[in-house]
Amino acid sequence: MRIENTEYWRNSPWGPTLITTGLVGENLLDVDVRNSVQFHKDEILQPGRSIKFFMNAKFGAEPPAEKAQGGYYKGPTGSGAPMFYKAPLLLAWSWAGPYLGLNLGYSAGKSKTDATFSDATAGTPLFATGSSDKLNGAIGGVQAGYNWQAGNWVSGLEADIQMSGQGATPNYVCPGAVCNPAAGFDAPVTANFVQGHHLDWFGTVRGRFGTAITPDVMAYATGGLAVGAIRTTVNLSGVGFDADGNPGVITAPVSVLAIKPGWTVGAGLEGRLFGNVTGKVEYLYMDFGTLAGSFTNAFTATPITLTTNSRITDNIVRAGINYKFNPAVRGYELPGIPLIYKDPKSPPYGAPIVTAWSWAGPYVGATIGYSTGTSATDTAFSDPVSAAALFAASTPRRLDGAIGGAQAGYNWIGGILLAGIEGDLNYSGQRAKLNAVCPGTICNPALIGVVEWQSPLFRVFSAAD
Repeated sequence: MRIENTEYWRNSPWGPTLITTGLVGENLLDVDVRNSVQFHKDEILQPGRSIKFFMNAKFGAEPPAEKAQGGYYKGPTGSGAPMFYKAPLLLAWSWAGPYLGLNLGYSAGKSKTDATFSDATAGTPLFATGSSDKLNGAIGGVQAGYNWQAGNWVSGLEADIQMSGQGATPNYVCPGAVCNPAAGFDAPVTANFVQGHHLDWFGTVRGRFGTAITPDVMAYATGGLAVGAIRTTVNLSGVGFDADGNPGVITAPVSVLAIKPGWTVGAGLEGRLFGNVTGKVEYLYMDFGTLAGSFTNAFTATPITLTTNSRITDNIVRAGINYKFNPAVRGYELPGIPLIYKDPKSPPYGAPIVTAWSWAGPYVGATIGYSTGTSATDTAFSDPVSAAALFAASTPRRLDGAIGGAQAGYNWIGGILLAGIEGDLNYSGQRAKLNAVCPGTICNPALIGVVEWQSPLFRVFSAAD
């Protein structure tokens, strides 16, 4: 008689182990021998039985056929409640599902500008010029999207936001005889674009449509909306006269930030590198349309206004890396948080088992809100000849506006304690405008009784961190 039970422990402390336990009962004497041997009557051995308990352990064993590639596996005991692990099912690769990634590249853009110098008092155009300047620099950012796949065809939506180091620095000169005849000598007016058209950041929201050349490689076309933050900083300089009639160069610095909408088209190639990680190479053409600007220096001998109309276009080549989350019924499999599935032999295939909520794992999201800030600016007026300080002012201004952006992070949990790391990027509509005034008796005593000197300094634009 033999009774035994075999259990397969995948996650024992010694690795996969096959353990067999049981009972066995045996005769003390072999029946055939007992019946074929003659014994003296007082030497006959009586038949009997023995019962033994046994246990065998086979380390590194393969699972039994009924437990291979499916079903549930019981975790090690002695450390709390039983645990269940997802069966190691091998699924065919698919482009379908959400993804998140990073990119880095280079942009070669162009700023084509038509500029006109005009008499600021009469509004009469005096001199026209223009230029075509390179708008080059490195770019880097993040992207997120979602793909749908039907056969070899793949369609999707993608949004990205980029930081940019692109900038152009054109310079324009109007002859003194045309733009500043009141100076009485050759005193040209210059427009120096210190930062020129600097593309601080840009973002796109695009559709993607392509085909899987092979199961692991996809070619696609893309197009949609683009928006960019273009900063223009100009020093408009010319000769003017002080109260004593002495000539000198007077510079009026002006900085303007414009949020420009536009459009974009392009194409790319994306391939699976390993696991759920893909890499891509992408080209985009962007057009932000025409950017208009007006800058005035009222203190030259002939007050001058410079108006500009600039066509801003961009050509981007970038490489990126994405992590694609696997789609599942009523959920997504995230790194470190596997879904638990029923045995594929039992319908419905792939139906997830409801598990307890946990804060652990990665996450992505979007935010929208309102920010209230303060811009505290210290302003000092001084004599440009003697460098002597004349007047100081400190003016606080409210820096309020709407904010919105995206965040991503990862949480770890131990008992009731939670730790994590999070990064976010926000667009801000906060603005503050400051005008600083120095009394004429202090900053321009030579014109007492004639005019009070007022100096508009600058406009502050700030984006929330």
